[in-house]
Amino acid sequence: MIAVSHYVRRYLISAGVSEKRVHTIYDGIAKPEPVEHSTLREELGIDPEETVACMVAIIRDGKGHDDLIDAVRPLFDTHPHLHIVMAGDGPSFDRIKGIVRSLDLERRIHLLGFRTDVPNILRGSDFFVLPTHQEALGQAYIEAMAAGLPVIGTRVDGVPELIEDNVNGLLVPSHDPASLREAIRRMTDDPQLRQRLRSESARITKRGFTIGDMAYETAIFYRRGLRERGHRR
Repeated sequence: MIAVSHYVRRYLISAGVSEKRVHTIYDGIAKPEPVEHSTLREELGIDPEETVACMVAIIRDGKGHDDLIDAVRPLFDTHPHLHIVMAGDGPSFDRIKGIVRSLDLERRIHLLGFRTDVPNILRGSDFFVLPTHQEALGQAYIEAMAAGLPVIGTRVDGVPELIEDNVNGLLVPSHDPASLREAIRRMTDDPQLRQRLRSESARITKRGFTIGDMAYETAIFYRRGLRERGHRR
């Protein structure tokens, strides 16, 4: 069996799968093509000097959209140039949209719906945030880091295998809007922090999180399994 993270591997073993039968192979992504100019800010009417935090995720329970809204509400009073961009669709889209509208935050929290231009969205943002409650690994983090964005994640499941707190991103507890608020404040107020984290996060594809690495390790895994069963190449 192949697990996408050490967290999933440990879970499978705890569920009764033999330790020898489970091997971790991380998800990989295609190395992103550089986006020279993002149209995101022009689309939303956001000035270049304003700060944009983006979240790319299906909008459903467990991804932390409510936590993000709770976290940034007080920040909007002290950080008038902060914007949140949420890209994605899902079963909770109308509910989240209703919350944003009821709080009169539609000019600060921008719900984009389903998008096919995620690299364009990442290129137009200053940092990435995903306060998920559970995540086997977190491919959205990998894509954001590979695009050169500093990231804020939650200390759950396989996420710490991608993000080392204060080294290539910031980690906060899940279900904790106050800690999330402080992390967002730090990212917003400290351009040097963003640059330091960005430099490290961009190295993610050198750590083995590419499609090529995933395919190579999968091929080795299958060949080893065939040899153990007496098959020869």
